[in-house]
Amino acid sequence: MTDTTSDFDGSTIALEATKEPAWTAATWFAVLSMAATSFALVSAEFLPAGL
Repeated sequence: MTDTTSDFDGSTIALEATKEPAWTAATWFAVLSMAATSFALVSAEFLPAGL
């Protein structure tokens, strides 16, 4: 039995995908969430009386 799964016939697959923006709404949400979390943790550590 011969394994032919790695044979390549030279053809290419055309990908007609639209290019997404580098920063989507989900990316902004994640970055802002991380920033808010970092701010809250630093505030809790160095400002025990609160803001």
